[in-house]
Amino acid sequence: MPFEITAYIPSVPAGVYQAVCTGVDIRTAKDGSGSQFRVWEFTLRDGTGRTIGASSSMQTTPKSKGGKWAAALIGHQPEAGERVEPEGKACTIIVAIKETTGYEYVETVA
Repeated sequence: MPFEITAYIPSVPAGVYQAVCTGVDIRTAKDGSGSQFRVWEFTLRDGTGRTIGASSSMQTTPKSKGGKWAAALIGHQPEAGERVEPEGKACTIIVAIKETTGYEYVETVA
């Protein structure tokens, strides 16, 4: 049976949103390299319950994405050996759309 192909419609359009970090997990790459990365989840505070996920490396330096996001969520740049808990922290996220795929992604956490 023939069917019509539809375009992807982002569940979170590009824009600035108030959100809460609702999860940070560690995953292992599926390429067999054994490398790990962080998967972040943000829930919008607009009453819709919409979430958006994002990933970062395991790096938490002041210039790395994960380091910048952690600092924004906990209010200071984390130090080596410090244990941080970003879940439950409110933030502002900027969602953008990738030109090549049309998929939404978290560009900035502030």
